[in-house]
Amino acid sequence: MKKKADKKPESISALAKAKGMKPSLVHSRIRRGWTLEEALLTPPRKIAKPKKAEPTVVNDMPTKEIQSTQSHDEAMGWLIFIVVCAAIVGAFIFISQ
Repeated sequence: MKKKADKKPESISALAKAKGMKPSLVHSRIRRGWTLEEALLTPPRKIAKPKKAEPTVVNDMPTKEIQSTQSHDEAMGWLIFIVVCAAIVGAFIFISQ
């Protein structure tokens, strides 16, 4: 029969795994000055994962479609601006001849 004194102490990693904790968490706590008992008995913090955003719908149209429509409208506005500027420049050249 083995005596308790003959039993090898378990590693910190084995103790952490037995408690269902990551060994790296227990090791980092000990490096920061926690006692072994504190490091093993304090449960890990639960960090909330960000929720996946629901697609936004405006006037029965997803925002992605609204954005693409807006960029199309903006491009058309620039095209009209360039055509008008070219017409004005052409008119000045015609008048100056």
